[in-house]
Amino acid sequence: MTDLLTVPGPVAEPERRTAHPVRALLLSRIATGVASVILISIIVYVATLVLPGDAATAILGQQATPERLAALRDQLHLNQTPVAGYLSWATAALQGDFGTSLTQNVPVWDIVGPRLANSTVLIAFSAIISTILGVLLGMWAAACATRGSTTPCR
Repeated sequence: MTDLLTVPGPVAEPERRTAHPVRALLLSRIATGVASVILISIIVYVATLVLPGDAATAILGQQATPERLAALRDQLHLNQTPVAGYLSWATAALQGDFGTSLTQNVPVWDIVGPRLANSTVLIAFSAIISTILGVLLGMWAAACATRGSTTPCR
């Protein structure tokens, strides 16, 4: 009879497997970085669209004939809709083709590549220096914390 009067306790949920916190943070940072790059590329692309004139007019000048302008616009894919133009550029960029510089008439990668090596060296040195400083400051803060909160650490 007591079995009929007892109220069953809460049913235990099966244990969910959660992602490791560092992995979750890393994936979050990567997703944020990718979203930022996409958003910035869209903003820059739209900004170039709203500028007066276009690349064909800038290259050929004001005295260009309509036929030459039309041919150059077709060659530079300026006749596409803005969405199609952006997707065409983004697809090519993901494959490593950043196009040709309109001012120097060489592939953009040939201009950016050598500068990328210098940037990589700067990034590496700044990462090393900030890691060393971070560890030293962390050790100093830990030493200060063990002395108690009433004494300033000097």
